[in-house]
Amino acid sequence: VVDFPNGNWSYSVSTDKISIELYVYVNQYIGTNSDIVFPDSLFGETVDGIDKIFNFNGKSVKSVTFPESYKEINVNFSNHFELKKVTFLSDKVNLNNTSFYNTSIEEIALPVNEISAKNFEGCTDLKKIEFIGNGGTLNIPDNAFNSFDSVENVIFSEKYEEINIGENAFDNTGISEIIIPSSCNINFASFRNCRKLESVEIENGNKPALTIAPAFS
Repeated sequence: VVDFPNGNWSYSVSTDKISIELYVYVNQYIGTNSDIVFPDSLFGETVDGIDKIFNFNGKSVKSVTFPESYKEINVNFSNHFELKKVTFLSDKVNLNNTSFYNTSIEEIALPVNEISAKNFEGCTDLKKIEFIGNGGTLNIPDNAFNSFDSVENVIFSEKYEEINIGENAFDNTGISEIIIPSSCNINFASFRNCRKLESVEIENGNKPALTIAPAFS
């Protein structure tokens, strides 16, 4: 692995010993902009993604956008207090336990199949969450957004084959309406104490009403 600085970016280049394929990963932002669009190429080489050790080098960042071409996006934006917007055009996203901890994100669309209970801890401005994965099973753990009273809107992609929502996952949030896909498995108190909740739409499916009723108690 060899590291190179290039204008606004520091990046690493490695070669697969078997296929001799070249891999380019961004590992540091060294520019000055607060609204950042990650490059899809550097020096004529396609960028494959961002490294697990990526950092913004202490810069104040308000928004970031990742291109569709990225094969791997390792997200670690914890404690970037001014970060309000993250846009993923690629679905190759890896979240760690505290990917968005203590940021000011207001809306986000996540092309993922799993999150942790602490991914958004400290995100007191979060209002809208979209889960936009392209298939497979989406797992939302117990207490993932418990007491996030700022959360008003949650949307689930119809492309998921199955959605598992943990206990108290959206307990005591500010959700006013929700559409529950037929592929959803809802646990006890998933949406309990949502005092602003006025509309619940359950899409056609085979689950009897009693299997989801305790979720809204």
